[in-house]
Amino acid sequence: MATGNDLIIDAAHLIRHLHKGEYQEALIKSIDLLNNSLYLSLFLHGGLEVAIASLAVQIMLGLYHSQEEFNKGNYLEASGHVLMIMVRGSQMSSQIELLKFRNKLVAVSNICKKQEQTHQISHVKEQLNDSGSVNTSALQKKSSSSAVHSDAPKELSDFYQKYKELKFDGVLADFNNYPPEFKACVAHDKAAVTLFLQYGWDINKCHSVQGGTHYWINKGTPLACVMYPLNFEHPLVSLKDQMAIADMSIFLMERGADVNHSSMDGFGGLNHMIRAWRRSGDIGLDVLIAAIKHGAYLHGSLRAALNLPKEVDAEYKNRVIELLIQSGARLENT
Repeated sequence: MATGNDLIIDAAHLIRHLHKGEYQEALIKSIDLLNNSLYLSLFLHGGLEVAIASLAVQIMLGLYHSQEEFNKGNYLEASGHVLMIMVRGSQMSSQIELLKFRNKLVAVSNICKKQEQTHQISHVKEQLNDSGSVNTSALQKKSSSSAVHSDAPKELSDFYQKYKELKFDGVLADFNNYPPEFKACVAHDKAAVTLFLQYGWDINKCHSVQGGTHYWINKGTPLACVMYPLNFEHPLVSLKDQMAIADMSIFLMERGADVNHSSMDGFGGLNHMIRAWRRSGDIGLDVLIAAIKHGAYLHGSLRAALNLPKEVDAEYKNRVIELLIQSGARLENT
């Protein structure tokens, strides 16, 4: 309401200055009008570009008002404007870094899609060279968790047998009774997962076993299983493992993993991911950006961020809140 009122007042002042021929004052009011418009747009629609533009205009106004106060001899007021310029500059720098993160993820996503298309084309060409016609039945059938198609390539059979026999240690031992496709995800084997998906495996299929340590994992999707080691009940995994989990999580999202799956009782959904990655800083922010990009629901996400434990790094918490607001999260939904 206050910003809307300021817009009306600035517009009236702009018209008056133009009518009187006071063009310098009209220019300043035009910038004020632009600043308030961007500020209002930020809260109505969000967006990193709008936030950066708004901060840039505020810095420009701050420079003008600082020089104005300095020329009047009001050094204290001028210093206050300079201080706010420094604050806005720091905020704009963080926004630019977030924008770089987002653009990097978009670029990586585009590269992965091109590579996947190239791989599929190569596979079809190989089938044409081998038999003179494309065997589409293997591509259309759905794979089961108990057997491999008889007409599937040997590489698929090898992957299936490998992960059927694989046994994990420690925290990951909970997955020892899981199907091979799930175990390949937990092992971060992109080649195996890509082949399973090519032959019809459902990336959002849930699996339930008896006697699991945690209830939510018993009905979790592969994406939830990949992030399982991040459970705050477990010791913090190494930086290398955090990066591997983040990389595999984004890989699954790019291939259709549903970040809002109703059966994911643990890390399914943005709210759980905010808590899951709270010990991982920028690595976690990359995953949150990817989740938002792939349609994560923002409802209640600000509440999840605001309710993070006090021991959580303040910079991570503030950057998550900033990211959510810029992505369109609303305070009224908390």
